[in-house]
Amino acid sequence: MLRVLGPLLLLLLTLQICRLIFCLLKIDVYLSVATGQCPCLMPEELDVGLPSSFALLNAHPLDEFFRRHAQEPAGRAENKFTHLSRSPEPSTTAEILVEDVQIGLCCMASSLWRFSQTTNESTRAETKAQLAQQLESWGYQLERISRVCKTQESHTEPAQFPLKAYFGQETEVCPAVLARVKRLLEETVVLQHAMSSYLYADMSALGRILKRQTDRDATASNGRAKEEQDVSVLRWAQSLDSKKACLSSITVLNIRESLPTQSNSQARLLKSLVDTLGSSSAVILRAWAMVMEGSCNCGENHNRTIDDTDPVASSGGSSSLGSSFPTMAAYGPPLCTCLVNEYLKRAAPAHAA
Repeated sequence: MLRVLGPLLLLLLTLQICRLIFCLLKIDVYLSVATGQCPCLMPEELDVGLPSSFALLNAHPLDEFFRRHAQEPAGRAENKFTHLSRSPEPSTTAEILVEDVQIGLCCMASSLWRFSQTTNESTRAETKAQLAQQLESWGYQLERISRVCKTQESHTEPAQFPLKAYFGQETEVCPAVLARVKRLLEETVVLQHAMSSYLYADMSALGRILKRQTDRDATASNGRAKEEQDVSVLRWAQSLDSKKACLSSITVLNIRESLPTQSNSQARLLKSLVDTLGSSSAVILRAWAMVMEGSCNCGENHNRTIDDTDPVASSGGSSSLGSSFPTMAAYGPPLCTCLVNEYLKRAAPAHAA
């Protein structure tokens, strides 16, 4: 009996360990985002396979477990976390789960921290281009999975991967399965915009600018250093990076407004993450509005409303922005200080609550 059950118990234990390390990686990144500190876990040090699908972990009885185990993507257990530390390989995109996108974004956290500590301009530019490409690639995967969900809602076709990877006791796609995937997508979208904000905005520099603006006792002893910081922030505010950071910040504030009041643990975790990002989003928007004060062009656009700069509305209702995000930042409606201030006013009651 032990000879028969031994390999099965070892397999189940391995699956649980991989899932546990995946959860620890997410918690570590969430704490890093909340505290502004370097993540403790380095993805390249995690010598474990990718977590199995939700369907396999919730397969009962044994005959259903073995049937679902055979349907797992080939080689998934052999691929390590480092397999997703860069952009996804084109040959495996159809087999990517939402959890894989989360791992890819979490792997970016340590790279973003190292990027923020780099002072060499040429190295920063090269690293930034690589990270931006990764962020866009993972955003595209979110868009793809979201489209699969929307297609499945309006059709009664047989379940396709990755939706069938989220079956619990279900045997076909139903509202419970779609809701399960959408909850994961919402969490991943927030994580995506967290990485975007920290890639396109120097949070420490923006925080110092705001603090100095409100600090009545500031002295002029470091006038030259402050002037250099001002020039750096002004250069950022006039760049495309600031628009990308502001679009991410506006999206996070919109997500915080639309979050339902639920009491389950997953909803509370998402709300805590969104509240933390809401604070950093407000810093980005306040800093941008302060630097760009007086450059409002609403006099030329009398008919503009807050929805003109709403990235969710501009992307056709998709809150992830995904692959359309760089295009929107480059060619979308211009940001305006009065609209940014309007978002900050809307965010104030939620932040106070």
